[in-house]
Amino acid sequence: MTYDRTRAMIDGRVKPEGIDLNYLAIENPSEIFVRTLNQYEFAVSELSLSSYYTAKAADKPMIAIPVFPSRLFRHSYIFVNSDSEIREPQDLIGKKVGTPRYHMTAPIWIRGMLQHEYDVPLEKIRWFTERPEKISSSSKMNVKLERIPEGRTLDQLLVSGELDAVTEAHLPPSYLQGSSKVKRLFPDYKQAEVGYYRRTKIFPIMHTIILRRDFYETYPWAAVSLHKSFVESKRLYYESRLDPVQGKESNPWALSSLEEERALFGGDPYPYSLNENGVALRTLMQYMIEQGLLDREMELDDIFAPNTIRLQGVYSSDATTPMY
Repeated sequence: MTYDRTRAMIDGRVKPEGIDLNYLAIENPSEIFVRTLNQYEFAVSELSLSSYYTAKAADKPMIAIPVFPSRLFRHSYIFVNSDSEIREPQDLIGKKVGTPRYHMTAPIWIRGMLQHEYDVPLEKIRWFTERPEKISSSSKMNVKLERIPEGRTLDQLLVSGELDAVTEAHLPPSYLQGSSKVKRLFPDYKQAEVGYYRRTKIFPIMHTIILRRDFYETYPWAAVSLHKSFVESKRLYYESRLDPVQGKESNPWALSSLEEERALFGGDPYPYSLNENGVALRTLMQYMIEQGLLDREMELDDIFAPNTIRLQGVYSSDATTPMY
């Protein structure tokens, strides 16, 4: 997928040493994940973090590097029917809640947050899924899943009131179109997400970068080369943001947003290192075990390329180059 932090790799300003990079910017994540998980088509690929954990538990032939191109807070992706009596997270208890796939990274984060931050027992919600799982789980889940009717969508059922709420990876069409039947569970979601980060220091990780095992075993140095390139591409993007008043950012309040970001994160919101991301990585794994999507805890040192474990890829607000 295309990100502002990877644009320099796409346009060729950053070239991984020793690698003739053919960057396919596929914008449909489902296509990327299916071709990666089932066909092993790419030597290097972006992959959903929950899918990667499940794949590693099943010993699929891949290894990750500590690059995390997609991260999103998820309070803003819980939507409820406006006619429902849902006003706060605990009101979800006993309700019918839809999710695209139970195994998707975004809904896993949402469910873990509801359980741990708001004391919502997941087993006391009636869960509905829209699509089949991409990868089967090896253990029993602690909830019973029901599929919505063929030909219907979560969004349609939310608008009609047949579902009370949905946890989404993307903004639902009804909300984008301004439907009066759909609203967010957290109206002031930014405040909720900032508070969540201040309490937990977690900026939820959605995707990581994986290398196919045969490629990594043949060219182990490629993991380091790619990691350095992702860091350098990110650095160039950050550098371009340093003076938004020069018109590089379309947002007229870009400088204010940048200052807020730095005040909250104290530096780089997207560090590409294992050390800086350990809490978020272990938390998602904990949630997957609790939700019956993983049988066991895995050591991070065992699922990331050994020669990248100690690499640092943090952009510092006090420096113009990444720290290695």
